[in-house]
Amino acid sequence: MNIVLEGEFPNLNQEISHAKSHFAIYAKYKKEWTWMVELQCRTLPPIKEYPVSITFTWVTKNKRKDPDNVAFAKKYILDGLVHAGILENDSRKFIHSIQDFFATATNPYVIVEIKKV
Repeated sequence: MNIVLEGEFPNLNQEISHAKSHFAIYAKYKKEWTWMVELQCRTLPPIKEYPVSITFTWVTKNKRKDPDNVAFAKKYILDGLVHAGILENDSRKFIHSIQDFFATATNPYVIVEIKKV
């Protein structure tokens, strides 16, 4: 299953800034991004066979952000997939491996590829 999520997700540095300002601001921000993923994925069928391997392809506007900062957003994506009912859980019992790739384009997006192991 391939899922394309439009937009550029927040990076780790942005999240640290939110967390330092006030815990409630970070919680609100995380909830909003998780909800955005859930909304984009609600109509997709659930994964029935586990464990799975997940590959993220992060397409950003430029190469200025470090890969680890960009890939931090997988937390929102995995939580959103669980909330949408696509994944049963995001624990290691269900997810065997996670891999990240990076690219650039004018319009940012993330491709999430989920495969049975």
